Amino acid sequence: MKVMKELDRSYKGKYVLLKGGMVLAIVDNLNEAYEVLRDKRLEKCIIYRAGEVFEKGEWGWSSIDP
Repeated sequence: MKVMKELDRSYKGKYVLLKGGMVLAIVDNLNEAYEVLRDKRLEKCIIYRAGEVFEKGEWGWSSIDP
């Protein structure tokens, strides 16, 4: 994914919040990420740490954001 590679390169170590294919915010830590969610009144979004390699795994249906 080209966009993810760009985010990883530009924001390595930062937390990226994604919802509906859009970047909601880029923050320094999880506390800031939760503040963004609370301020935007969102219950779910994808949060990942840019530049961090993660293993492939199986996601439960409750983890999928509609």
